[in-house]
Amino acid sequence: KSCQACPANYYATSDMTACTKCPDDSSTGSDQASTSMDACLCSAGLFLSNGVCEQCPESTFSATVGAVSIQDCISCQGGTVTADKGSSSSDDCLCPAGLTKVGGVCAECEQ
Repeated sequence: KSCQACPANYYATSDMTACTKCPDDSSTGSDQASTSMDACLCSAGLFLSNGVCEQCPESTFSATVGAVSIQDCISCQGGTVTADKGSSSSDDCLCPAGLTKVGGVCAECEQ
């Protein structure tokens, strides 16, 4: 019996006879022949929780591919918030309606 390497986004441990697809919202990048689910990295804006990629909460973001806990989600600063969960950049942190960023902090708009 010949062994074949699993394609990208799949893995097989030594005791498996078939390749298993990485969890949703994760990938092995271009890596092939992965031998563990640890090779499946969650996309930016997500973190691994019990083998599932979860979205970072609102008003947080994670630019990290392969974040492994909610602690990898960074809080927005200066009173900024995100519109949704799963943000992947600090650029997604914006001042709420009616406020503008002044010196890195949200402040009321000048009338």
